[in-house]
Amino acid sequence: MSTGPQLIYTGSVPYFALLLLLLFGSYGCSKRGEGDSAERAPAATEKAELATQDDAAPAAGGDLGYGEDARLFDSAADAVAEIVKSHPRVLGFGEFHKLNGSAPVRSALQRFASEIFDVVGPHSAHLVLETWSVDPSCGKKGKEVTRTVEKAIERPPETENEMQMLLRKAQSFGTASHVLAFSCEEYAALLGKDGLDTDALLTSVSAKLGQSASAALAHTAQDKMVLVYGGATHNNLFPYQGLEAWSYAPELAAREPGYVEIDLYVPELVEGDKLLQGEAWYPLLREARADKVILIRRDPKSYILLMRKGLAAETGQPAQPEQPAQPGSADGQNDGQQAKKK
Repeated sequence: MSTGPQLIYTGSVPYFALLLLLLFGSYGCSKRGEGDSAERAPAATEKAELATQDDAAPAAGGDLGYGEDARLFDSAADAVAEIVKSHPRVLGFGEFHKLNGSAPVRSALQRFASEIFDVVGPHSAHLVLETWSVDPSCGKKGKEVTRTVEKAIERPPETENEMQMLLRKAQSFGTASHVLAFSCEEYAALLGKDGLDTDALLTSVSAKLGQSASAALAHTAQDKMVLVYGGATHNNLFPYQGLEAWSYAPELAAREPGYVEIDLYVPELVEGDKLLQGEAWYPLLREARADKVILIRRDPKSYILLMRKGLAAETGQPAQPEQPAQPGSADGQNDGQQAKKK
C-alpha cells in the first residue's frame, strides 16, 4: 500500500491526507468466532425463520418461496432501490472483506462503487467511510502502527484503487465523503505489549463511525440520507453477544429510527464460513446465481444482499472456473484460507 498522500474528496473540494485503508470486518470476525462462543443478541436469535413483517418490505422481485423475506432482483442496484423507497435516513452498509488469496471475484466495495452508488447517490448528502487519515506528525510511532495494521488486515493491493473509485463516484453526486480521524495518542494506544490491540481498534473504529454518522445527520436535510460503509462487524443492528462495542448501529438506531442495515455478501467470499452457517438465512446461499441477486430480510431494518456469483474482478465478466488439480500437484492442496466474517 502506498504511504504517500492520497486524494480524498469532500463534496466537490479535494484535499490530501495520508490514508490507511482499514475496512476491518473480516479480521474482526475472525477474532469474534474464536472458541465458537459468539452468539447473536436475543433480538436476532429468537426467530427460527426469516422476518415476516410487512412494513418497510420490498414488494418487487422474483419469488424464492419465502414470500417477501427473500426475493430475486436483476441487479444489486434494483434491490437497494427497493429499500430506498422506504425513505431511510441512514443506510449502514457492511461488507465481507476480500483478502489476499480470496477467490478472484469482484469485491463488494467495487460493486458498491460501480453499481449501488448510482441508486443511493442522488438521495445522499454524506458518505462516512471506515478509513482514516494518519497525521504525518505522528512520526515513527504512527508508521509502526500503520505497518502492524496493514500486516494484520491482509488486504489485496486493488482495494486502494476501489476506494478511490468510490470517492470519485461520491464526488460526482455531490455527496460529501468523510474519513475517520485518530489523534497521535489514540493511534499509538492501538499497539499493546503483544502487538495490535484488536479489541481497542475495533471498538474505537465503531465509536468513530457512529459519531461521524451522527454529526453528518445533524447537517442533512430530511429528504436526504447518510451512508456509512465499512466492515459487516460495525453495522450490525443485532451484534453478537459480548461484542456489542464493535457495532455503532444499536446506539445510532436508538437515536435515529430511520437506520437500516444492509450487508453486502459476495457468495464466493462467504461460502463455508462456520459462523454464518449457523444463521437462518444461510441455506439461501445455495440459490446464489450469476444473473440475479438475492435480497434477504432478517428484520424490517436489517437486510442481506447476496451478490451475483461468478463475477470476475475488474472486468465484470463471469469468473473462469478453476481447472481440476492433477493428482499429487500443489494445486490439489487446500490451504484452508477462507475470508472470515467480522
